[in-house]
Amino acid sequence: MFSTVTPISTTLYTQIKTGRLVHGGIVDPPAFYVLLRVWRTYDALNFSSLACVIHPEPAPLPLGQVTALGPGRPTDLYALPPAEPIEFVQTNFYAHGIRGMGVQLELVQAHVYAGYHY
Repeated sequence: MFSTVTPISTTLYTQIKTGRLVHGGIVDPPAFYVLLRVWRTYDALNFSSLACVIHPEPAPLPLGQVTALGPGRPTDLYALPPAEPIEFVQTNFYAHGIRGMGVQLELVQAHVYAGYHY
């Protein structure tokens, strides 16, 4: 049986000590939204200085105790509620000397889409 309350700091510390958060360059998918919320809560300065805007912005975790939601992966993060799913990420990119819509489209197709893999 899981405890109904778990201190956030203990849970997070245990996960960092016992599990891998990144596998093959990808954040563990079941833990991604939990880790996003932890980052938003415990590293607000760096989160607020991102070069992009995440919609909806993850809500900070409640300070103190949280209610366990049941088992999850990584197992040590089961007590933390995840962030809402990301709808979109807005970012800017700067290109100097680009004139005309055709050239702008070529730039995006050649450099942005080329780096995006499903």
